Amino acid sequence: MIRPLADPDLGLAPGYRRIRARVTTPPVAPAWRLRTWRRTAHLTQQQVADLLGCTSRQVRRYETGEAAVPDRVLALTTTDPAA
Repeated sequence: MIRPLADPDLGLAPGYRRIRARVTTPPVAPAWRLRTWRRTAHLTQQQVADLLGCTSRQVRRYETGEAAVPDRVLALTTTDPAA
């Protein structure tokens, strides 16, 4: 059974069903902070990967909770996405 999400805006995102089924972390988790920051900044996973110097696959792993989000990545989420 798929758990409902705390963020109702995710229902409008492309690929929502696939994301909803894979993400099992609570909305306060670092993975959600990164995903929310990226979407607010209107960036793709590839663009964030270029900023971080990693692969888009690694960004996906951070966002889905497959990999722990390092502190340097969390520091990025505290910056203004519009800047």
